[in-house]
Amino acid sequence: MNIQTLLLLLIAFMIGNHWYPDYVYPAVIVALIVWAINQLPNWWHQRKSEKARQKKLDADAPLREEFWRKHQAIRDKYDPKHEWNEATSLPGEYQREMDELNDQYRAVMDRWHDQ
Repeated sequence: MNIQTLLLLLIAFMIGNHWYPDYVYPAVIVALIVWAINQLPNWWHQRKSEKARQKKLDADAPLREEFWRKHQAIRDKYDPKHEWNEATSLPGEYQREMDELNDQYRAVMDRWHDQ
């Protein structure tokens, strides 16, 4: 609902309340009931899907932590002092190990980043 629709409804309510006060309040209550019947199932399904997605992400949490531990172990193996920049030049063995690690955990990380 945009602002124009809201303002038009407010104006209609004010005019109706002025000339037909006996009909406006029941009409507003009926409109709210119809809106609730129309919107609540959508909200309910969205809530269920979000809960299922969060449950799946929570189940993947140990795998993500394992991925980052292995990632840090590989990084420490090739650069124990954390001196070099990965953007400039990397040893071939390091790149190969990181590619294998990424391939191994790709599905978990894709689910995490697609949230």
